[in-house]
Amino acid sequence: MIIDTHFHIWDKNDARWILNSPARLQKNFSFDDYLKEFQDYDFLGGIYVEINADNIELESLKMLNFKHKKLLALCLATVGGSSFREVLHTKNSGYCLSSDFKKTINLVNENKLLFEVCINEKELNNFCKIAKEFKSGIIFNHFANIKNFNEIDSLKQIAKNEQVYMKLSAQDDFILGQDYSKLLEMAFNIFGEDRICFGSNYPVSELKPSQWIKQISNYFKNDALKEKIFYLNAKRIYKEKL
Repeated sequence: MIIDTHFHIWDKNDARWILNSPARLQKNFSFDDYLKEFQDYDFLGGIYVEINADNIELESLKMLNFKHKKLLALCLATVGGSSFREVLHTKNSGYCLSSDFKKTINLVNENKLLFEVCINEKELNNFCKIAKEFKSGIIFNHFANIKNFNEIDSLKQIAKNEQVYMKLSAQDDFILGQDYSKLLEMAFNIFGEDRICFGSNYPVSELKPSQWIKQISNYFKNDALKEKIFYLNAKRIYKEKL
């Protein structure tokens, strides 16, 4: 069984960045398109993640009104989902230490939401200084976008909190033929078997969900561990919705 903790769908005019993205992303992606990627699996459903839309209120309203048995939960840029995300990797260095971001922390805590962290590796040291302020837990997207492994100590420090999790979600630039074992090893060593979970990052990552599933399955040999990664841990982390 599989739960995907990280997917996107959109109309291509929902966000300016889409029109400046690689040509393969400059089109509409529907929920039906998404489901086709998992047609060969025992797929329980996925968690929609906000897309840094031009109009976040409109995006949230659209997704809150979208109903499907395989849409399991929402990660929105407004209150109303099971988790909250404010994209940080496009912000200036040090933004997470600002008074503006403090407002985000307060909003997340007031609504008892899980905070989803999409951040640049170089900002982990700054984020480490305020991570403990989130009261309902945080979950890193895309291996914290780590590429050079220069901020592992900051990530280890943050991960000492048992309410900090890591999505094994494909980074935007993952491609077929590359080996991402080092990132899988890092996530397992830092977060352990109970605080990691599968995410496809469909359709942003060039890796198809099936290709990423295969690489994870080939790296983690133990069936009980794979059951945690692909299903059980997601149910526990997003327990109020799944």
